Amino acid sequence: GTTATVTPELSATTAADYTLKDTTAKTVPITANNEDNVVTFELRKKVTITVDSASKVFGQNDPAFTGTVTGLVDASDLGAVSYVRTNNAEAVGTYNDVLSAQYTENDNYNVEIKNGTFTITAKSIANLTVDAPTNHEYDGAEHKWAPTVTDGENNVLTEGTDYTVGYDKTDFTNVTGDITVTITGMGNYTGTVTKTYKIT
Repeated sequence: GTTATVTPELSATTAADYTLKDTTAKTVPITANNEDNVVTFELRKKVTITVDSASKVFGQNDPAFTGTVTGLVDASDLGAVSYVRTNNAEAVGTYNDVLSAQYTENDNYNVEIKNGTFTITAKSIANLTVDAPTNHEYDGAEHKWAPTVTDGENNVLTEGTDYTVGYDKTDFTNVTGDITVTITGMGNYTGTVTKTYKIT
């Protein structure tokens, strides 16, 4: 015999109750050449799980992920739907389609998951701890201050990787007035902090 599989538009409460219709809502005709032919119908209702996109600031814990489910006959038919991240990246960046859903399989449904995007944004260096420079009395030696930037307890950042340092003067020996130091975040950090000191 011959076996054919079709997926018609469906309307019912259980798989056993489905009425088979085409896209114009008319009854689907079934024609068999002989009594040995078998026609198999995939009687499943379409369900869509749309996972919301989400974001966090670098260094923070992941938020609670959310989403919506449409097309269920009963809200509990897929069990407790949960929303998860499928990668473990922690660097600043945009990660497409890594937010997904987990659910209990149900033979009455064809489930489509529309994945969400997860974005990790840079952390402001203004919220970190930057030590303070001290003034120096002129002694003929160079006093070029190098800042120490700390993100949380004992997490000392690295110049050139996490931030850059700029000076508005090049003379760190003589009395020239205030020396302004600008610390600018880079990589996983953003924003600026300025500090001043001078040779007196």
